[in-house]
Order: sequence, then structure tokens, then C-alpha cells
Amino acid sequence: YGCESYLQKELSITKSYRLMIPSGFTPDQDSNKTFVPKHKGLVSLQLFIFNSWGDLIFSSSELTTAGWDGRLDGKMQDVGVYFYRIKGEATDGEKVDESGKFRLIR
Repeated sequence: YGCESYLQKELSITKSYRLMIPSGFTPDQDSNKTFVPKHKGLVSLQLFIFNSWGDLIFSSSELTTAGWDGRLDGKMQDVGVYFYRIKGEATDGEKVDESGKFRLIR
């Protein structure tokens, strides 16, 4: 048939931010003492930590938060699975909303 077609389009496949979330932390050890996400390209960050009952046990609105140290009212929490929710905004205005689970390990 001899017909040819050509289409060229530029696509951006990268996000304007990076968010890396640990799968666990060890508050009783010398390193990895807090649960804190690592990020680049964010202008705001809210971190919420929930226990397995869905109770909010930690929150921070600081972009450079030290993270959760595994304590609630000064008492070390039990080993197990906890849940996080992260809300924020990237430098280009993109909204960030992620959630998942992680382990407190001793």
C-alpha cells in the first residue's frame, strides 16, 4: 500500500520529587533509630503514623522531621506492623499522598 505514518511526541516519565520510605526501623539500635521518609523536591510534608487499631500515634508537619522514635507518651511501643500516611506538595505543585505499612523491629 505504500503509506507511511510517523508521530513524534515528547513524554516526561520522571516525577518532580522523590520519596523513599523505609520498610522498618530499629529504635533500640545505634542506627536506623527513627521511622522517617527520605525525600527530594518537596516543599511541604505531613507524616502520620497509626497503630494496627487505626489510632493516630504520631504526626509531624515539619519538612525536616526527625521522624517517629517508636514511643507513645514516652513508652516504647510493641514490635509489629504500623501504618503511615504521607501528604505533601512537590516543588512544581504536584500533590503527594502515599500510605503503606512498616515494621518496628527490636
